[in-house]
Amino acid sequence: MNKIDRKSLGATDLESRVMTTKSGKRCAYNAQAVVDKNRQVIIAADVSQAENDKEEFIPMLEQTENNTGKMPKKVSADAGYYTQDNLQYAKKKVLDAYVPAPKKSKIEFKYDGENDEYICPAGKALKYHGSRRNRYKKLYRVYRCAECAGCAVSKDCQGGKKDGGRERRDLWIRADVDRNLREEMRKKMLSPEGKLIYKLRLHIVEPVFGNIKFNMNIVKLLLRGLEGANIEYLLGCIAHNIKKIMASWPEWRKKLAPA
Repeated sequence: MNKIDRKSLGATDLESRVMTTKSGKRCAYNAQAVVDKNRQVIIAADVSQAENDKEEFIPMLEQTENNTGKMPKKVSADAGYYTQDNLQYAKKKVLDAYVPAPKKSKIEFKYDGENDEYICPAGKALKYHGSRRNRYKKLYRVYRCAECAGCAVSKDCQGGKKDGGRERRDLWIRADVDRNLREEMRKKMLSPEGKLIYKLRLHIVEPVFGNIKFNMNIVKLLLRGLEGANIEYLLGCIAHNIKKIMASWPEWRKKLAPA
């Protein structure tokens, strides 16, 4: 009997994973696609058992490089792909990436690398207070501000605690996080160029998934198993690409015609 490393099983497909979808928790697979911005042609695609997108950023970019012979100059991805490893990979590959951090709070804290402290919207500093481990034994650096009493944004500043009758704010940051790299991405996403590039993502990749899901009706897979899911999804991607290529064929035909 094969050992399966997971807590839940799908009764109709043992290789699927229980994932959170818009319809609730369902047995599903994770379908990925890298899309060219000019023609909406899918240049890399895959189906995996990953329960979130974090693990798919690097494999999909590597597949893109293998398929096209080069790494893209720019790439945008939603907050589900935001991890320290993914940001470091993009920097190593000299890739101009636009990946927003997941919003866990209404408050934005700016990192001051020179003084190793965080600045809250009220202009107060959260200074390094020490290191702590959470219940999962992960090591965190704790930054603390003890000047929160009467602050105008204290209601939105989540995580406030009482300390001897005074309000304080503790900010826990993973010890292995490159805070300067994280701050660089935050500034890039807030820049006018960053906002424009990320906004274009909605017009590049989302229509492709919409076409595959709703126009082609590839929502519920008919084939079972990871291999079957891959076959069915990739056939849908091929059909999508054929339509895009045929739509551009008159233009390409002129360019390919002998002078």
